[in-house]
Amino acid sequence: MERKCYVCKLVKNIEEFVKDKNKKEGRRYACKECMWALNMRGYLKRHGATTVDLQELLEMKKIKICAICNCTNNLRIDHDHKTGKLRGVLCRNCNVALGMFADSIEALEKARNYLLDANNS
Repeated sequence: MERKCYVCKLVKNIEEFVKDKNKKEGRRYACKECMWALNMRGYLKRHGATTVDLQELLEMKKIKICAICNCTNNLRIDHDHKTGKLRGVLCRNCNVALGMFADSIEALEKARNYLLDANNS
């Protein structure tokens, strides 16, 4: 059995839709992928992202590696809390690390220099 996703307009297998016993057909109106993007867009907007495009989120979801450490676990979509702009995909650890440094390039450079100095002594 198939149905059309309300968001992406693609016809997909019914298994590609989230179950919902409150809906007449027993499934949500949007496919799982689009529901993820809608939920992520809402989350990012609540956390400072001003304009979040669904298509951009779906493209970022295809990225399966952290932009900083190259790991593939616990990936997140990172955004700038000041501008709301989406920046890329990071693992949870790298995303938290940037947050701990308050996205400060100067603080990150000081941390880098500190590690370099410690390793050279």
